Amino acid sequence: MKNKVDEMIKKIEDGINSLSREEIEERNRKEIENHNRLYEEFENAFKKGICCFCNSKLKEFKNKEPCLHWLLHPEGIKKDNFKREKFFEKYSLQQIESYLRWVANTETFGRNINDLTEEDPNQILQLTINFKELEWSLDCKKMDLEGHPNRRFRRYPHYHLQMRINHQRFIDYTDFHIPLTDQDLVELKITKGGSDKIHHFYGRGTGMKDIMDNFDEELLRATKVTDDYKKATIHTSYKIQAEEGKTIPGKRIVEAIKETKKTGKPFIETFNCENAQISAITSLGEGVPEKAKRKKRKR
Repeated sequence: MKNKVDEMIKKIEDGINSLSREEIEERNRKEIENHNRLYEEFENAFKKGICCFCNSKLKEFKNKEPCLHWLLHPEGIKKDNFKREKFFEKYSLQQIESYLRWVANTETFGRNINDLTEEDPNQILQLTINFKELEWSLDCKKMDLEGHPNRRFRRYPHYHLQMRINHQRFIDYTDFHIPLTDQDLVELKITKGGSDKIHHFYGRGTGMKDIMDNFDEELLRATKVTDDYKKATIHTSYKIQAEEGKTIPGKRIVEAIKETKKTGKPFIETFNCENAQISAITSLGEGVPEKAKRKKRKR
């Protein structure tokens, strides 16, 4: 399987190498345009309560007709339907993840998707996505990618899904060992840096990883301060340091804080002092979902 994935990536890279820079830029432009068009079609239907894939109402559940909107827990659906109707055989990890990212971003951009990576060589995929009362978590470890050789029905590369509704259990990580397609394996390797020619782009499905990786002073100055910290995307604290031999009038700081509360502008925009250097320290806000990590099974 590993050799097959490497061959697929090499084939894509060879195709890229055969193109000129202009041809690559044109293909990227068309890909982004197509991605935006598809998302807008999805979003327009979603806001009307319609699934753009099957044209059913999002709250409508049709047995024996699996659709991605089943993940929104339509009325009447049960966990067993995902197994009986072979939902996870119809839809790949790539399709499921993209759909959930799009759903989450109809509410607010990026905040509902915690896809920050951790320094763990055994972790291939780990993210948690929120939308209103729904929470989904996707997880794949190195042992899942290799399969479990001592377990008869789980020797294939797979991942796990957890789903919660109002914090109540609906699907547990242990309920399904969901097969990974060849394309899924290619995507996972690329996102882990498996190619210097191909880079993954989530577009309208962007989560907190891309936001934090690209967060700079320009973006910080464009943010708005919120009074509802439970919905905050970014938590920011500031360090103010006076130039050597000079002082910072406390009045300036008080005035900046008052203006921030009044206008919603970030402190870095409202504070102005020639004798001071200001730097920001950013981290995830309270509105970003905490990752639902898998626990080791007790034997």
